[in-house]
Amino acid sequence: PCGASTESGRSTQNFLTNATRCPTVATANFATRAASGVTSTGFPSGFSVFSSKSCAYTWSCPTVSWSSVHSTRSPLAVLASLLLGLVLLAGCGPVGGTRGIKLAHAHMQFRFDDPRYYPIYQVSSDLQTPVYLHTGTSPFIGTSQERPYTAPLYVEAAIRQYPNARFVLGHLGYNFGNQRHDSLTTCIRLAQTYPNVFLEPSALGSRGSDPTGQNLLAAMRAMKEANVIDRVIYGSDGPQSPGFVRDYLQRTITAMRGAGYTVDEARAVLYRNFARIYAVPEATL
Repeated sequence: PCGASTESGRSTQNFLTNATRCPTVATANFATRAASGVTSTGFPSGFSVFSSKSCAYTWSCPTVSWSSVHSTRSPLAVLASLLLGLVLLAGCGPVGGTRGIKLAHAHMQFRFDDPRYYPIYQVSSDLQTPVYLHTGTSPFIGTSQERPYTAPLYVEAAIRQYPNARFVLGHLGYNFGNQRHDSLTTCIRLAQTYPNVFLEPSALGSRGSDPTGQNLLAAMRAMKEANVIDRVIYGSDGPQSPGFVRDYLQRTITAMRGAGYTVDEARAVLYRNFARIYAVPEATL
């Protein structure tokens, strides 16, 4: 629920000062840690991988931590930052260790099919750490809108090449600019074809992106009809604003009811699938 961030170009010290303003997220500069001889064990549950002239952030809860980098630096610099952070996180244990990797290609300005970033998927495979991909366009200024940066079709080569890496297709390739499904059929086909593909319909059903709720309903119905409910993970893309998470949960439940989900199917989407895929304890409801 609480995140830390730094704007592009800020110094390391400013980054760490900003990050520590959030008491629930512990952040660390991996370069400083490495220079001072700290090993990969004992790192905090939230860990930010970053480099100069980049924007990095982390968020965490007691059992789940993530690493994410949005950057305008060269591909090799970003790749080096990500890989080093993941290597350090690999030794953090069952609570503090990596539970997820997030890549936002449209924001980070590199194509889904750029082989220079494929080593990240190898790390994902080796550590059994799912990779969450922002698929679909982004409403933010400066993001790449072309299909190689947004369409999940361009991820297929990596999915096929790394069968032991788990790929989570965030937002189902939704077109946030035109508020329509551009790649829903492709996402479902990928989930049906490859056992290492999972679907996450966050954000696309929000009041701002889908005022009537019909697009989220269509997605829930299509995934049920395609018999891929065991691959669907609930996400809110929150918190964003006060009340957003609660509202998105209710909109998701409404969509599942409209699509005819059973109680067991709804529970699978809301928490059981996530617990299985990310290897965390199931919630007790």
